[in-house]
Amino acid sequence: MMTRKTSFALQASGLLKTFGFLFLLFYISLSAAFVEPFRCNVHPNGSLTMQTAHSVFCNFAGTHFTLAVMSGLICLLPISFLVMCSWVLVTLPRRVAAGNAPFVRACSFLILRFRPGCEGFTVLFLLRNVLIVLTPIMNSSTGLFVMGNLLALTVASVAYYRPWRSEVATRVDIVVSSVLLSVLLLGAITVNDSQKQPLMVICTVCGSFVIVALLAVALYSVVQHIASKFRKKFAFFLSHHRSASAGFVRLLSMELKQRGSQFTTFVDSDHLTDLSQLFSYDSHDTQTFVLIATSEILKRKWCMGELVMARLAEVQTILLTFLDFDLPDDRFAEGYSRVVPDIRDLATYGRGLSEVQDTLRWLHTVKSFAIAPDFSRKSLAMAVSELTGTTSIFAETKQQGAESDYLILADPENMEAMATAEVLGHFMVNLLPERGLSARVLTADGNVSRTDARLLLVCTHNCFQSGHVARWLLQARMVPDCQLLPVLADELFQLPRRVDDAAYAQIIKAVFVEVALPFIPSQSSEVDLAIRARQVALRLYGELKRLRTKMLIVGKTCEVSEEVLEQPPGPPEGSDSEASNVSLQILSSQAIQVKSSEELLDRQAASDQADYVMVAF
Repeated sequence: MMTRKTSFALQASGLLKTFGFLFLLFYISLSAAFVEPFRCNVHPNGSLTMQTAHSVFCNFAGTHFTLAVMSGLICLLPISFLVMCSWVLVTLPRRVAAGNAPFVRACSFLILRFRPGCEGFTVLFLLRNVLIVLTPIMNSSTGLFVMGNLLALTVASVAYYRPWRSEVATRVDIVVSSVLLSVLLLGAITVNDSQKQPLMVICTVCGSFVIVALLAVALYSVVQHIASKFRKKFAFFLSHHRSASAGFVRLLSMELKQRGSQFTTFVDSDHLTDLSQLFSYDSHDTQTFVLIATSEILKRKWCMGELVMARLAEVQTILLTFLDFDLPDDRFAEGYSRVVPDIRDLATYGRGLSEVQDTLRWLHTVKSFAIAPDFSRKSLAMAVSELTGTTSIFAETKQQGAESDYLILADPENMEAMATAEVLGHFMVNLLPERGLSARVLTADGNVSRTDARLLLVCTHNCFQSGHVARWLLQARMVPDCQLLPVLADELFQLPRRVDDAAYAQIIKAVFVEVALPFIPSQSSEVDLAIRARQVALRLYGELKRLRTKMLIVGKTCEVSEEVLEQPPGPPEGSDSEASNVSLQILSSQAIQVKSSEELLDRQAASDQADYVMVAF
């Protein structure tokens, strides 16, 4: 019974959509038929005859009366259609809030032509078309004024709001309206000129240009549609939860590109400039849809919408499952609207809860590949090979070429942190090939040696609670010439409120004596990350204090603070300058001690190098 109801609803929706499209197609023709009996020519004797039938007098008698009655009946059709469109737009917000996707699909001939929030242009354009049709029955000056203002408002509103979903449609609308407006203004200026031939030539050229432009755009659209059937713009669409897997997706995209130029990838932070085009990318421009299946991915409405559209468009789909991901069961699918209340927003794009629930059940039939819980280049290479059907040209542990002279530290228990470190290393290698062709990212079983003079610390959520990070920082403290630069890679990063180990706490404070640089994949495109990496490289090989120096600064600052707090309170009056002088003397003395300690460390270094090396780009 439910199947019959669903089938009937789909048929009714399709029928209504077809009738609506036909009315929209012939709307101007019906409106023009309504005004036809009232378009009359004035003769020298004062008689009025119809422009299209000179034997019919415009006197509302006989044949003219019959035509007038018929035009009155015909005008009910465009008026009814206009009223219906207005009713659809008035009820649309309520329908969308209720998740009524069948209603949106039935009215797609009105709604889905425009971007969400610009549906009101449907009625505005219909009213514009009616007024343009009525201008011939007005006197010449009034008609020119009305039509000129309509075209000017059309150009201005379309250029400002850009309501069409397709950018091509927006540009064509602006160009055609601008050309018509130019012809109209030219005709109004030269209406009294005796030389009509140049004006006719210009109008003919403009009209031909409009026709040729429309035909060219139509041909381009057809060719593009046919070509998309054989060659997609993107080989892979990487759907992911940004806060959970943006770094992994960025690294995966880079590895896919290295396997071949044909393995193009869609990453929203790089390619998505208009949210209304999102579902068009994964349903029409993608060969393989890849869902990066983390724990919360199915609770993200946009990721779920992408998955629904990929299923309906029959796009090849692969799941890259993480350890914390579980396939949804029937209970989760049935209660999905309670888990993700804003899933109703997809009704704006003609997709409702029923399609989402069917997609959740369909996931059990989709091919999947499990990502190893312990991140490594080998596991990443295996995932890329699974997607592309190719083999890796790199070794298991490192790429070809000498290793870099800098070391990147990241929480090895956090896959996203390790992936971000690899991404940063990829950019650093491109920027500083003379420093090594393979970035070194320390693994859980690695250690910081006394020769590791330059370190990058990838700061992520709870990274300082990792025992590996603590061990590495304590080891870095023993490196005489160690320079350590913190890099913020997570918007949720916060300094720990309490650290039990005093030495470890002092190192953490010393790390942030200098300002950390942001490198956050979840908030940046590939171009932005390249710029951030350039800033990191300049700082790492620029004027960066050594870790021991910063520890001395932190320790002396704490001693100064305690010493100032222990000073007995001075007299209530006239003591500001004296207290200030005492504080300045203490700070000056401690600064001299820090400088002397730094010079001592310089003499004790095993190999004396330059304080900094400027990087040439």
